[in-house]
Amino acid sequence: MNGIIIIIIIIIIIIIIIIIIIIIIIQDAAWDDGFVYVNNTKNISVRFLRKKIIQCRVQAIVISQNRKLDPSHGCAKVVLNAAGGSVWDDLKKQTGGNCQEPGTVLVTTGGALEEISHIIHIVAPIWANYKNRTGKMECLYRLQKALLTCFQKCVEKSLTSVAFPAIGTGTLYFYYHCVHTIQLICSYITSVCGTENRV
Repeated sequence: MNGIIIIIIIIIIIIIIIIIIIIIIIQDAAWDDGFVYVNNTKNISVRFLRKKIIQCRVQAIVISQNRKLDPSHGCAKVVLNAAGGSVWDDLKKQTGGNCQEPGTVLVTTGGALEEISHIIHIVAPIWANYKNRTGKMECLYRLQKALLTCFQKCVEKSLTSVAFPAIGTGTLYFYYHCVHTIQLICSYITSVCGTENRV
């Protein structure tokens, strides 16, 4: 009798493991297509994807950079390695090789990235460098202002699609505070964007 109970328990555990694996596979498949927000009145769609930003089918991508514009980490490193030296040369020409203030936004070509025509570089503030409540508010303000500038640059260059990484969630230490970034993007596209825009 005890042997039968053990076999039944083992079968139940195997079934639970199989169900968990199936759920994980389904969730990963869902992420491949992204979670989509669509505003039909303005023909706007927002897609949340889990993939390399250089694989997104958009006209422009946004990356965060440090003050020295040194592509030694994270998303910036991946993008600028793929884009090639011409993008780095363009950045040096625009800045004269000088450090940039947090919140600065620069636009270059997409370099060797075939389908991406522009790269928008945000010199993002580092959350840990802002110590008190006033400092943290200034940090969020600088990031949000930079994000709005990204949208303005897209409008200036007639770009209708742009991809943002999860800015600030790596070495900038924003973590859950990036919810403000998501709120800002959603607010912008629902209130400001015209037609034929894709984020």
